[in-house]
Amino acid sequence: GGTLFQPYGLLGLIQNSNPNADRTRFPDPRPTFFEQECIAIEGSSSKEYHQIKSFCMNAPLRELTFSTESLIQDQSNAMQLFDLRKYGDFVDHYAVKVKSLSFDGSP
Repeated sequence: GGTLFQPYGLLGLIQNSNPNADRTRFPDPRPTFFEQECIAIEGSSSKEYHQIKSFCMNAPLRELTFSTESLIQDQSNAMQLFDLRKYGDFVDHYAVKVKSLSFDGSP
């Protein structure tokens, strides 16, 4: 638990810059990873480039998978995403509420 004013951990990837962010705080935004990257798919005569629309992190296997389609097959097992832009976040984060977070076995 906690309130808005308590410190929170943030782990995630950024989809887009927030066009409505306060430019006095963030005057020179840089492109995000997802705004810069795409997936190249070999066609019969050329490559086709597609925007990354979905990703999956598998921490135990240390894998990060990107996809041009949704990777969520069972919506009932998906985590609810929270939009942090209303708190002044400069970018569109994928954020989820967690009970605890551990790095290298330490909470």
